[in-house]
Amino acid sequence: MTTIADTGFAEMRLGKVVGVATAEGEACCCVVLDGVSEDRHLPIQIGQTEAFNLSATLTGEEFARPMSPQFAAGLLHALGGRVRQVRIDRLVPAFGGGTAYGHC
Repeated sequence: MTTIADTGFAEMRLGKVVGVATAEGEACCCVVLDGVSEDRHLPIQIGQTEAFNLSATLTGEEFARPMSPQFAAGLLHALGGRVRQVRIDRLVPAFGGGTAYGHC
């Protein structure tokens, strides 16, 4: 099993978006990244709005107007750019940091 102390690059893909209820009955949403070449899974807690947007994208659901993430992706694409990768620079309890690397 990989620990947080391990370093290096692990290619991962968006696996699924899940919502669970806490013991207090509150909703908790996570996106789960799945390892491409290894059996790794990384759950990342996200907000309900982000979970809804990602879930709609994964299931191919379309709306009359684009949601903010789809609008931003469409704008980036219209300008000839694309996001090549997103890196998680560090894992810190209750906070995660990341960097998006774009290509135009």
